[in-house]
Amino acid sequence: MGIFELVLDSRDEALTGRMLADGLGLTRAEDGAYQLGSLLVQVRRVDATAPAGPAELIMRVPDPDELTGRLTDEGHQAVDGLVDIHGIKLRPAAERSAAPVRLSGNVLDVDHIGVASDNSVGQTDALIRVLGFEQESRQIDTQLEQPLEIFSSDTYGVVSHAGPPRPAGALLVTFLRRAGVDLELLEDIMTEHETPTGGAGSTTGDNRAISRYVQRRGPGLHHLAVRVADITEGLARLRDAGIPLIDERGRPGSRRGLIAFADRRGTGGVVLHLVQRP
Repeated sequence: MGIFELVLDSRDEALTGRMLADGLGLTRAEDGAYQLGSLLVQVRRVDATAPAGPAELIMRVPDPDELTGRLTDEGHQAVDGLVDIHGIKLRPAAERSAAPVRLSGNVLDVDHIGVASDNSVGQTDALIRVLGFEQESRQIDTQLEQPLEIFSSDTYGVVSHAGPPRPAGALLVTFLRRAGVDLELLEDIMTEHETPTGGAGSTTGDNRAISRYVQRRGPGLHHLAVRVADITEGLARLRDAGIPLIDERGRPGSRRGLIAFADRRGTGGVVLHLVQRP
C-alpha cells in the first residue's frame, strides 16, 4: 500500500508553520515535516511572487521506477521525477518506515487534498486504473439565483413576483480514496455564467475560485482540508492563532459536512479549510 506525503509550497514558512502548529495543533518532526494522521506534510519555501499551496503528491511504493514507467506508458509526462497526471504532480518514491499518527483533540485526520481540474473524468480514470484509487463518491454542487420583481403602489400596495430559479454556478465533485487519503477533484462545469450571485463563502464563490485557478495556473493540486470533530472549535483555534478566516462559521459542504476556509493571506499562500462530517 502506498504511503502519501504532501509538499506544501509556502511564501512565508513562519505563517504556514503557525497555521499547522498553533492553528491545527500538529507536531513538527526533526526533519521539519508535520504528521496529519494518514498524511505527512512537508513545507517548502518559495519566492514571495511564486505560486503557493499543495505542489507535489509523493507516493511511496516498492518500485518507483516501475510506477513511473507505467504512467509514462499511459502518456503522462515525467520531468525530474515528477509525473503530470492531468495537472496533478505525482512523485513516485521508495517506501520508508512510516505509520499514521493518531491525533488527539479536535483535529481528527486529513479529510482530503483538493484538486482543481479541467478534466476530472480523465483524472479519475488514470488515478483508478494506474494508481489503485477507488471512487468514494461523486456529486454536483449547484447554486441557484431567482429573479424577484416588486411592484410598490401608493394605492394598491406591494405585489411581488418570483421568476423561475436558474443556476448561477456548478461544480462537478469527485472523491477518490487510497491508503487513508482522499483526493477531491473539482471541475467547473458552468463557466458561461457571467454574473455570479455569491462571493467567497458560497458555492458560486468556490466555483469561481476553481475556474480562476485553472485559467491562471492550469489544473493541479489546490488545497488541504483537515477533518475536525467540531468546526466551531477548529475555527476558534485558528482565530486564536492569528489566522484570518473567510468563513466565520461552518457552512454546508460536500458529503453532508460543514466546511470553512481560512484566508490564505495569513497562511503563507496555502488554501486551508476545515471539514466536520457526520
